[in-house]
Amino acid sequence: MRFLIRHTLLALFAGCFGFSAFASEYDIAGLKLGMSPAQAKAALVAAGFDPKSLSESMATYRYNDGANGHETEAFLDRISAYKRENRNGGRVVDTFNLVFAPPPKGGHLVMIRRNISNPIDPPTVAEYRAALTEKYGKPDVDHTSSSMWFAPRGAVNCMQIGNNVAAGTAPEAVDGIMLAVDSMTARKKITDPSQCAIMLEYRMSAVLNGPANTVRAILTDVPGWAKAYLASQEWVEAQRQAAVKARESKASKPKL
Repeated sequence: MRFLIRHTLLALFAGCFGFSAFASEYDIAGLKLGMSPAQAKAALVAAGFDPKSLSESMATYRYNDGANGHETEAFLDRISAYKRENRNGGRVVDTFNLVFAPPPKGGHLVMIRRNISNPIDPPTVAEYRAALTEKYGKPDVDHTSSSMWFAPRGAVNCMQIGNNVAAGTAPEAVDGIMLAVDSMTARKKITDPSQCAIMLEYRMSAVLNGPANTVRAILTDVPGWAKAYLASQEWVEAQRQAAVKARESKASKPKL
């Protein structure tokens, strides 16, 4: 049962709970999992983003008491930021999309997504990959156009299909993690989301001596996001049941 309805008002998700202590060890340009919205905004500004480029989106959950529709109070859904630089007749674009987990407990960053487009003076793919290895260590999974790291060691890759790691499946949207959680619950493969690994993925061209003119990075607190999602389901269901009881208590008696 899913209730999430997004209303774009300019922002990102409302906080996670129970995130792994390891979540803060990875970062993308100074942005770390577990940050509060205020900390995330400060990190974006420190990374060179104009505060005016930051925007927020709000969301609500909707539910029905059997006769009438209801929705929860709006909560922070996402924070986005962009940086554009025109030079030498071209444009370099750097964007961030930050996701915070839903209520009832929240305020922590659970996904960091960064897209860089640099057609002007990009490093080579080989140089970019070498810099990633120096910062994050050797990738746990290294494909021609995708490198992935999982943490902590021994944690389960919850985006895994069969015995093979599904390259490129780090969740890029709320629906991605929700479907993973729903699937895990249905198959009983993972009974505790805390078993899931935190995932970091970088994608770029597969040509090592070619330019890394487009780079995509995704860092996701899979266990923290999964726990928050499951808790949100219970939270909304409790509100739905309360609404049903309130409606029934006011129901008129049949006149026969």
